Amino acid sequence: MPSFPGAAEQKNEPKNTETEHKNPSIQEMTDEANKRKNAGKPWWKLW
Repeated sequence: MPSFPGAAEQKNEPKNTETEHKNPSIQEMTDEANKRKNAGKPWWKLW
């Protein structure tokens, strides 16, 4: 029984990893936008 839930967790891990891979790019853009906002410059003009 314990091995089955462990296998299910392993199956969910790759999906979470893919989602995390997609999120960092958005987080990086948000971080850059926040840094540019802190600098007082609109991020859409600096793109």
